[in-house]
Amino acid sequence: MAEIITTGGTFDKLLRDPLNQDEYEFPGVTHVFEALKRRRYDVRPHLIRSLMWIDSLYMEDEHFQQIIAACRSSREKQIVVIHGTDKMIQSARLVEESFIAAGESTDGQSIVFTGAMEPFSVNPAHASYNLFHALEVAEERTGVHIAMDGEVFDPRNVQKNYDTLMFERTPASDE
Repeated sequence: MAEIITTGGTFDKLLRDPLNQDEYEFPGVTHVFEALKRRRYDVRPHLIRSLMWIDSLYMEDEHFQQIIAACRSSREKQIVVIHGTDKMIQSARLVEESFIAAGESTDGQSIVFTGAMEPFSVNPAHASYNLFHALEVAEERTGVHIAMDGEVFDPRNVQKNYDTLMFERTPASDE
């Protein structure tokens, strides 16, 4: 079973004004529980960890370090990180790089980042779809991935398109 780490992001936002995405608050309890309950998904509550409540646009190094530490210290082989989409790619890359820098591999472990373009409180179908897709990817693949809108991305070869509000592949780099 996967550990689900929540960091805030649009997935868990509560909009004060449905017409204004900038007017929001975080509920203090993740919507992951409700999403799992709606699907009658069997989950042990201690596998859901709310790490922070922040819009990823405002993440700083200390937040990234908390995410890295949570992923590296997890005892689970499958980890899903609910994350804001603005800095999801950066976080996924930093987590992957932390394993490489330590001379360790993610072989046998799966860390999948996902999020939502609309809050669960506004569009539960979209947020839930991304969550359950990420859980499936965590079961099927090893390494660090981003799972959004039915697609799986390598964090080194993806970008967020702010016009379409979709993630899209970029050409592989020669690093």
